[in-house]
Amino acid sequence: MIIKRDVTQDDTGKLIECIINSANILKTNYFAHRNRLFVFFNRGHVYSYNNINEELYNEFEDSDSQGEFLRKVIMKNPHKYPYMKEFKLNSSEIEDAKKILKEWKDNQV
Repeated sequence: MIIKRDVTQDDTGKLIECIINSANILKTNYFAHRNRLFVFFNRGHVYSYNNINEELYNEFEDSDSQGEFLRKVIMKNPHKYPYMKEFKLNSSEIEDAKKILKEWKDNQV
């Protein structure tokens, strides 16, 4: 479930950043002009997935489970959506995103 969504648009294109309440996904960055989705996993690893057009990205966002959609549609088709391990977040970056999740969860009660 997406709990925070920010859209930025400038001369280079559109960026959509989301914080996700998921067992495995921490957050995502989608660069619409590049058809590229970056997925930040809870343990800090970041992977990018290519050929993700805006229609597919919207399906990802609208799905009941972004993690399940990622596994069943994108990760199961590596020839169609090639991926690459990019980098690993440092602990403070992981904690910043988890802080937003915790605040959201605390406000759900």
